[in-house]
Amino acid sequence: DPSIVLIASGLGVHNDYRRQSPEWNQRVVEIAGSQFDLLDLHHYIPAAEPRAVIAMETTPLRQALLGSGMRLERYYAELRRLLSSKPEYQHIKVVHYEWGVLPSNPSLGARQTFFNALLTAEQYHAFFRNSDLVRGAMLHNFSFYVNPVPAHSEPPNPRTEVSRLYRAFAGTRLVKTAVSGPRYSVAKRYRDIGAVSD
Repeated sequence: DPSIVLIASGLGVHNDYRRQSPEWNQRVVEIAGSQFDLLDLHHYIPAAEPRAVIAMETTPLRQALLGSGMRLERYYAELRRLLSSKPEYQHIKVVHYEWGVLPSNPSLGARQTFFNALLTAEQYHAFFRNSDLVRGAMLHNFSFYVNPVPAHSEPPNPRTEVSRLYRAFAGTRLVKTAVSGPRYSVAKRYRDIGAVSD
């Protein structure tokens, strides 16, 4: 059935701290790139394991979390190089069938904080800027992490409002903007968020 859309399992964006091969995407594309349509890349931004968070300074970790959008952009750039290397790969697009910010400590962007909302918006912008490549991005465990249900046991979540704001602009035109300001580097790895320069 030529109408079936085939999805391959890719390497998660922030998964390099795990025992997963960084060459995974390349091997999948080399072996089956002409056979599938979408590459599913799970994308989580956990603050850190709870016990480790307590011992960390909050400012460097917050900077690492805020740098996760840049990390995603660089991931896309690397993936684009791979998909443009051969004509038979150029049809492949990306979906994030699971993504989300999963902080575990109230002081480091728990679900009910503005920082969580800011991180969520940062990811939306990365998806939009790469909309020629990204075909879908679905929040993982939507009701728990967004809480659109009034009777849900979780307190109200800022991510709900962020999602509503972006939904209001669905279908409108994106306008390219430029921002200048101070830069910094993330020198230390925080679980899924590796070092990133400038």
